[in-house]
Amino acid sequence: MRTRPTILFYSPARRTAPEFVAAWVDGRGLEVVPLDDAEEVEQRVLRALPQLVLIDADGAAAQGLALCRRLKGDPYTSIVPLAAIGSRHATERVREWFEAGADEVITALFEPAEQAGRLDALLT
Repeated sequence: MRTRPTILFYSPARRTAPEFVAAWVDGRGLEVVPLDDAEEVEQRVLRALPQLVLIDADGAAAQGLALCRRLKGDPYTSIVPLAAIGSRHATERVREWFEAGADEVITALFEPAEQAGRLDALLT
């Protein structure tokens, strides 16, 4: 099955993707699509599998965790890599994201090169 070169960035707070994501995407032929509606994220994943789903862990909170659980709990959508992106590293929050099914949690704890490396790993 082929996927589209699209990254969905879910932020109900309508934040833009972090700078490190924009820098990582640059030159890779990928498009970041910002979305603020969890249902729309689910519909887009079902219609055309994106390369990656990123969730704004700071601006999504419970809504983002619920979306993560739904996407990762469905056999069809669970194959799409999903990462929570946060501006600060709190161990309990990181654990919540992994328990919800996130494939990765990327926070400010990691240097930009490691953040990019973690995104690269999700695509492979």
